[in-house]
Amino acid sequence: MAISSEDTLFLFSNHIKSYLGALKAKQVRTPRNHWRYLEGGNRNRPTVLMVHGLTNSKTVWRSVMNHLVAADYHVIAMDLPGLHSGLETYNNQYDFIALAEALQDFVCALGLDQFNIVGHSLGANVCAVYAARYGDMIDSLCLVSALAFDIALSSPEQENRFTAFRNMLRFETAEDVEAFNQKLFYSPPKIPKTLLKYRLKELQRYESFHVRLLEHMQYSMNVLLKCLKYLPKHSMIIDGQNDSFLQDDSLLLIRRRCPWVVRKQIPECAHLPFIEKPVEVTRHYQGFLEHVIGTLTPEADLSSHPEPVL
Repeated sequence: MAISSEDTLFLFSNHIKSYLGALKAKQVRTPRNHWRYLEGGNRNRPTVLMVHGLTNSKTVWRSVMNHLVAADYHVIAMDLPGLHSGLETYNNQYDFIALAEALQDFVCALGLDQFNIVGHSLGANVCAVYAARYGDMIDSLCLVSALAFDIALSSPEQENRFTAFRNMLRFETAEDVEAFNQKLFYSPPKIPKTLLKYRLKELQRYESFHVRLLEHMQYSMNVLLKCLKYLPKHSMIIDGQNDSFLQDDSLLLIRRRCPWVVRKQIPECAHLPFIEKPVEVTRHYQGFLEHVIGTLTPEADLSSHPEPVL
């Protein structure tokens, strides 16, 4: 089975309890942005900040967030400009550094000073750059289905792969959307035709926005290479064994330059492991967090980080 009965029961119970469960929908304004976010748990407990991937939103983390709240963690997920369709940055810049700076605007607005950070897909890349630039605030980093680090090596083949990915976000029919969704899942859910048509209109509406964002990211891919040696000593990779978007070269590059990074691969799972296998993902991640918290001493909290060059 692609999704275990335990995972199915977990997903079902979350919907029964309500759409958001233990989470609250909140807003905060800064001079640069109007932030919408979800928050749950006790703020006196360790904080986990979650960043979604391209065309997604804060709500993709609901299941994992509720699970972590039940385990006595404080959790936050926001809609990040650029990665959330149509949500613009204040200066219309969408390279990795610009999105990391936007994320810092949110962190400052909430007054966070020490936390764990998790990112998915291109959001994971943003989190890697963020951790390199603001390492003194990060207890741990988790990259879920991280993409395209090896493209920074700039061979024609790698650049063509990025262009191919950009072209995949051009949709003409509901069937195109369905085909793309099937690439995201090991066991694709059945999506009603009406929802596929709605999603098609949304993706077409923001097509030029997505193309512009990916172009900005492609021009800043070298930043990812530079940030690798500044990843926190407590760093983790989670990916699906059947992720068609993930390249072995990217993972090998990360492991070669960051040998301290822990990796957990989820079987029978594709690009959205926290949706297909929420129980297994949260089990691995919670075990990682418990190790991080257990090794954080006052001396470790105050230890110096390399000065970033990004």
